[in-house]
Amino acid sequence: MAGPSNTNTEFVMIDASLLDCYLCSQRLTAPIIQCTDGHYFCDSCNDGQYNKCPVCFKYISDNRCRAMERILDSARQCPNPSPNPNSRNRFSDRFRNRSIQPVPDLVYEISDDDDESANPAGDPNAEIWFYRYPLGGRTHGPFSLAKLRNYEDYFSDVLGFSVWKMGSTSETAVPLTQLLQQMN
Repeated sequence: MAGPSNTNTEFVMIDASLLDCYLCSQRLTAPIIQCTDGHYFCDSCNDGQYNKCPVCFKYISDNRCRAMERILDSARQCPNPSPNPNSRNRFSDRFRNRSIQPVPDLVYEISDDDDESANPAGDPNAEIWFYRYPLGGRTHGPFSLAKLRNYEDYFSDVLGFSVWKMGSTSETAVPLTQLLQQMN
């Protein structure tokens, strides 16, 4: 009598953003590296320049996240039958040769109506700021300058880390360290 089959396949749906790198926001490819707290990155983002995790600010180690690599390797594009039933359409293969497309800036409408009287016009601390991690990816924000100042030590280690005001574009971004020096 034959033993249990190892060919059981269970189809599950997951949020596709779970397969994105925390640093560059592109689709992960093996090898996948993780920080000491478990956030994962593609190996090309872990070139030693960014030795701290932007999520938890802990050090990025050289530990591979083999569980995520197995998930990527086993993911398939579609469970529907293909013309060749023996083909293995791997989800990660879909993105290997795709050219990198720019991610559009996301702008969130926010209101500080209650605080307008407390903040004089033109005060940079009262303005809203955005940043994009230098390796590309999506825009992060909105943030107050005071909030960005809290992370100055972390961002000062990141080459090319720049910010821009709401109403401007990333092309007008200035280095955060330069902006904070002007403010002091």
